[in-house]
Amino acid sequence: MLTEYQRKMIVRNIPEKFKIDGIEFHIHKRYSNQFAFDVFPTITLTYTDMSAFRGHWPIINNLMRSTNRSIDEVVFDSNSWVYDLAVDQPNGLQSVTGIVSGNAYTFEIGTIDDPKEVFLNGSRQLEFTTTLPDDRTVFVVDYTHRSVRVVLGNEVNDSLQVDVWAEDYKNENTKEFVNGIKIVDFIASEILKWFRYTLDIYDSSGRTVNVVMKPTTAIRNLDGLMEASVRRRRQFEIDVAHIESITRIDPSIEVVEWSFQDVFP
Repeated sequence: MLTEYQRKMIVRNIPEKFKIDGIEFHIHKRYSNQFAFDVFPTITLTYTDMSAFRGHWPIINNLMRSTNRSIDEVVFDSNSWVYDLAVDQPNGLQSVTGIVSGNAYTFEIGTIDDPKEVFLNGSRQLEFTTTLPDDRTVFVVDYTHRSVRVVLGNEVNDSLQVDVWAEDYKNENTKEFVNGIKIVDFIASEILKWFRYTLDIYDSSGRTVNVVMKPTTAIRNLDGLMEASVRRRRQFEIDVAHIESITRIDPSIEVVEWSFQDVFP
């Protein structure tokens, strides 16, 4: 199932301004359960089939990746110099970076015997010594751990139903008029093309939202279902492919070293 964040980014990225006969229309975008039937033109979105597997039935616990390395982002509290890391059994710090006196800083990593600026103590916790990050700033820890973080998942798709609604446009002051059929056909065609040719969707931070969209039906004319003779409706469906996964932490296997010379019959 698409996350709420992915759904929100799809809605935000759908075009919302179109010029028809020289008139600019601002399109309202809603989920179908939010449609008030009094604001036009409008696009409504309905997710009708959640997490259908693509192609042949897959192995549900498909191993996507595994690693013994993690990166944590932690908020520093000046009242605490010791921090638990997110994954159990940390055994090596790769880097620790943060903000010191308002500037980016890389902390020198030490050991229990030679702590330097930051080290893993005997309880496998990260501990600062003399140089500290600025209070309430984020420091980043890149570290390895004896346990293994395993990501299981597969590619699935949600079916998205898109409806475009419009009525005749009339401006009593300028005497401008655009037929609702023209409005709804133009918007539906342009929105369908947007779904067909959009390769990447980005959020406000410039990060890519990992979805792939593919139209699965042609545009349907549903004017005959409208209760008002001047209200127009077009509909088509989209498959939104994405990765559905879970993360599992597997504890490490203890290793016992011994030699044959110590074994007697």
